[in-house]
Amino acid sequence: MGNKSIHDGDHKDTKRVSTMHKFFFLKPLPNLNADALSSKLLDIDGIEEVYVTEGDYGFLVKAKSNSDSTNLGKRITESMRSKYGYAMSYYSFKKK
Repeated sequence: MGNKSIHDGDHKDTKRVSTMHKFFFLKPLPNLNADALSSKLLDIDGIEEVYVTEGDYGFLVKAKSNSDSTNLGKRITESMRSKYGYAMSYYSFKKK
């Protein structure tokens, strides 16, 4: 399961929270309307949040982990006609 991190309790200011999310990194075609595309992505079942970003990718999409990543990836590709990569999150750390 991803990085092997042991939460040993030494970090008094943080707490580890179990979470299962997929994050898709999307590189859209040039000159796409970010607002319209974000709305279209949010209409796809399983997608929770869409972030418009700078850098190598134009969008970061947060999806529920129980969503089938292959089908979700296909639906994203159909909506955007773009390439994507993804990462899986098993847990997060939050401030107490």
